[in-house]
Amino acid sequence: MYAQKATIQLSEQGNEVVYMPLGRNTGKAAILYRDDLDRLLVKKGINTRWYCNNDNYPLVVGKQNKRIMIARLLMDAEPEQRVMYRDGNPLNLRRENLYLKDTAHKKITNDIAYVPLRRAW
Repeated sequence: MYAQKATIQLSEQGNEVVYMPLGRNTGKAAILYRDDLDRLLVKKGINTRWYCNNDNYPLVVGKQNKRIMIARLLMDAEPEQRVMYRDGNPLNLRRENLYLKDTAHKKITNDIAYVPLRRAW
């Protein structure tokens, strides 16, 4: 097993920003705030062996060898929600770059939700 060493820098706003390496020799790193990393490690109990898939989404292997997207853990996303990236970069896991989008099959019009009906034929 190998240990990944994160790099910590101070942002212009005074926040500690962590560059977490993704796998060995990939040259890729996820960017997030140190507070968020500490919360993931302590409260969520995840490890620091992160990697990225072919689409550059940072992942960690959780319980029962299940792959979990780091962004979903950071945002406490529900199954029907999707994590979106304001700048389009999935390696940027800073809070201001992430938001949730509801993926349920419904259309909102004038504060009324219309759920498509399934046809019997």
